[in-house]
Amino acid sequence: MIEKCRALWQVLSLKLVLLSSLSACTTILILHTFTMALQLDSSNPANLVQGAVWFSVAFVGFVLVQLVFQRSVIRLTETTIKTVRLDILDAVRHARLQMIEQFGQERILSAIAYDANTLSQLNQFVALSVGHLFTVIAALIYMFVIAPLGALLALGLIALAVTAYCLRFGRIHQGYERAREAEDSFFTHLHDLLMGIREVKQNALRNDSLYEQHLSRDASAVQHNKIMAECRFAHNQLMLMAALYLLAAVAVFVAPLWFALSPQQSISFVIITLFMVSPFHSSMELFRVLSQLQVSQHKLAEIKQLASEAGEQGVASSAVSFTQQLTLQKLMFEYDQGFTVGPINLEVNQGDIVFISGGNGSGKTTFMRLLSGLYAPQSGQVWLDNRPLEAAQLLAYRQLFSGISADSVVFANRYGQPMGEAQINQWLDKLALSDKVQFRDGRFTNTRLSTGQLKRLAMVQALMEERPILVLDEFAANIDPQSRQVFYRQWLPTLKEMGKTLFVITHDEAYFDCCDSHYLMRDGQLHPYPTQPLSLVKSH
Repeated sequence: MIEKCRALWQVLSLKLVLLSSLSACTTILILHTFTMALQLDSSNPANLVQGAVWFSVAFVGFVLVQLVFQRSVIRLTETTIKTVRLDILDAVRHARLQMIEQFGQERILSAIAYDANTLSQLNQFVALSVGHLFTVIAALIYMFVIAPLGALLALGLIALAVTAYCLRFGRIHQGYERAREAEDSFFTHLHDLLMGIREVKQNALRNDSLYEQHLSRDASAVQHNKIMAECRFAHNQLMLMAALYLLAAVAVFVAPLWFALSPQQSISFVIITLFMVSPFHSSMELFRVLSQLQVSQHKLAEIKQLASEAGEQGVASSAVSFTQQLTLQKLMFEYDQGFTVGPINLEVNQGDIVFISGGNGSGKTTFMRLLSGLYAPQSGQVWLDNRPLEAAQLLAYRQLFSGISADSVVFANRYGQPMGEAQINQWLDKLALSDKVQFRDGRFTNTRLSTGQLKRLAMVQALMEERPILVLDEFAANIDPQSRQVFYRQWLPTLKEMGKTLFVITHDEAYFDCCDSHYLMRDGQLHPYPTQPLSLVKSH
C-alpha cells in the first residue's frame, strides 16, 4: 500500500489535488441544491428561484473547474509520455555500446512503445480517479451533516468493503506482473520475426515454430493473465457497488422501522448514496491503475537505471586532434565470457591504409570497436600525436572516426552532418548512385537499394561526417569482382589522397598490396601479417 501511495504521489501535483477538491465541492453543492429543493415547498416561487440561483452558481463553478482540470490532466498525460520516452532515449544514447548489446533492442523498444504509453494513459486515469475519490469524501462529509447515524453506517460498510478489496488485490497485481513479463517475451519474438523475416519465410519449420510455439504462446499468456486480473478486479468492483446498493436499501427498508432516520433524511441519504455509486466505483479503480502503474514504472526505471549506470563520462567537444600519429599501447578488453582482446600495440601514421585480417571469432570486430572508441579499454593507453588520451576525452576521440560494417544503417535524414548538399550529390555521382538516389531537402530520396548499392551509399554517409579516420569492416565482401577492384584500386587511393587514414578488415588476398601495413588478428592478439600463407582459423 505504501508503494501505491508513492506511485500516486509521483503522478499528482498540488494543482491537480486542489482542482480535484474544488471539483468535488462544486459537485456536492449541485447535489445539495437538489436535495434541498426536494424538501422545500415547491408551491412557493421564491424557494424555487433561490434553489435555481444556488444551482446556477454551483453549475458554472463546476464547468469552469472541470475545464481547467481536464486540460491539466491532458497536459499531464502528454508531458509524461514525452518526458519518459526522452529520458530513456537520452540515457540509452549515452550508455556504453556493450550495455545496449547485452540488454537487447527489443526490451528497450518494448518499454518505449508499451510502458511509456501505458504510463501516460494510467496517469490520466489516476488523475480522474482521484477527482472521483475527492467527490466520495465530500459526499461522506455532506452525509455526516444531514444524517450522522446513516453516515456512520455508510462509513463502516465502505471500510469493510475496501478492506476486503485490498486483501484480494495481491493476486490481481501478480496477474499484471505476469502479463507484463509475457509482453517482454512477445516483443522479443516479434523482433526476431521482423528482423529475420527473410529467413523465417525461407524455412517453414522455423516459421511455424516461431508463430505457434512462441508468438501465439506469449499472446495467450498475456491474454490469460490479463483476463484473470481483470475478472478478479471486476468481482471486487461488484462487491463495492453491491455494498452501496445494500446501504441504500437499509435506509429505505430498515431505518424507518427503527425510526433512525426521518423521511427527509432518508430521501437525502438515498440520493447521496446512489450518487456515490459511480464516483466510488471509479475511485476504487485507483487500486488497479496503481498496480499497472507500478509494473510499468518498474520496467522503465530498470532500463533507465541500467542505462544510467552504464553511462559514459566525457564531453564530445573536448579538444583532440590527429595530424601525425595514432598509437595503441597495451590496449586490452575482456568479455564477461572470458574472451580477451589484447594487449594491442600499434602505431599508425596519418594517411596510412591499414589492413586487418583474421578468422571468425578472432577479435577483429572487437578490436575495431576498441580502436574507434565504441568500447572503452579496460587497460592500456591511446596516444594521439604523442599525447596520452584521457578517459574524459573518449567521446571526443570517437568523433575522429567514421565506420561502415556489414550491419551498418543508412539514414535517409542528414541528422546534423556537416557536408553540403552539392558535395553529397557529387559523391553520389562519383560512386555511380546518382541515377538511383539524390540528396534533397536534407535527406536521401531513396534508401531501398541492392546490397552493393547500399554499401556505396553507406560510404557516402561516412564521407558526409568529414572525419579523418575511416573504419571499413568487410566492405568489399559480397560485391561483384569489378566493384571490388574499383574499391581497392581507385577508392582507397582517392581516400588516402584526401588525407583519410583507413583501417580495412579484408581477406581479399589479390589486393593485399593496396595497403601501407597489414596485420593478422588471431585469438585476440594482433600480429604483423606473415609473409608465408597461414590459416586464419582459431587454434585451440
